[in-house]
Amino acid sequence: MTSLDHATASAREADKLQIDKDAPIIPFHRYRSIDDKPIMHETLTLPGERVPNFPERKEDIPSLFYLHLLEHHGIRISAVREQIGADLANEDDARWLNLKLPAAVLTIDEVAYDQMAVPVLISSHRATTANHRYVNEVQ
Repeated sequence: MTSLDHATASAREADKLQIDKDAPIIPFHRYRSIDDKPIMHETLTLPGERVPNFPERKEDIPSLFYLHLLEHHGIRISAVREQIGADLANEDDARWLNLKLPAAVLTIDEVAYDQMAVPVLISSHRATTANHRYVNEVQ
């Protein structure tokens, strides 16, 4: 885990989350690795109103985040819409993913919906495929 913040929604975030502009949001950034090899860093954003008593410390956000949303906030992620692309790595990507520039990264922008088809999470993922492949499995 790298950061946790409290902010207000930009017009873009408000549109994606179907909330008012300037409504409270909780963005956080986290880093993922497998066998000490970096694979992804991501920014996730939740509408503050949907997650009262959200952890105040980044260390308290569990890695099984969807399970946390269900158990602590009654939010079941029932659908996810992803847009996958590729981009040139930026300085943040190089630092988090241990890349030498120029390099390519896989980009995944997603909106996750609850059981009532209401958006509850937006996220932006930037990944390297140097040592791993992205797999999206729906069961």
